[in-house]
Amino acid sequence: SKTNYLEAVPYLTAVFQESLRGAHGVAGRLVRIAPDEDIDYHGQKIPSGMTFSVTQYIHNVNPGIFPEPHKFIPDRYLGPNEAETLRYLAPYGRGPGMCFGLNLAWPEMYLTITAVIGSLDLQLYDTCSSMTPLTGT
Repeated sequence: SKTNYLEAVPYLTAVFQESLRGAHGVAGRLVRIAPDEDIDYHGQKIPSGMTFSVTQYIHNVNPGIFPEPHKFIPDRYLGPNEAETLRYLAPYGRGPGMCFGLNLAWPEMYLTITAVIGSLDLQLYDTCSSMTPLTGT
C-alpha cells in the first residue's frame, strides 16, 4: 500500500516526528513520576516517586532533551541517537492517557502528503543534461 511504501522513507517519517514536536496540538499536561532520587527544580524539591506534570511545550523545548529545540532538525530522529530521541517524543501522550487516534493519525499524514505531492506538477529545476531522471514504479 502507499502508506507502507512511504513509511519506509525514514527522512519523511523524521519530518513528521519533528513537526509533531514543534506543533503543540494539545494544551494538556504529561504526567510524570520523579526518578529514584529527589529533583531540585529552581529551588523547589520534588521528592523521588512523586507524581507531577509538565506541559508538552516545556518538555518539547527542553534543550537537555532536544538540543537546539527551536530549530527544525528532522535528523535528530535518524542515526545512532534515534531510539533515545524517540523515547522522549510524546505528541500523543503516553500510557493510559495516550490518544487512541494515534494509529489513525499516522496513516492519514502519509496519505495526505501523498495526495498533496501527487497533485502538484513538479519539474526538476536547473539540472544538467547528463542527469537521467529516475522513475518510480
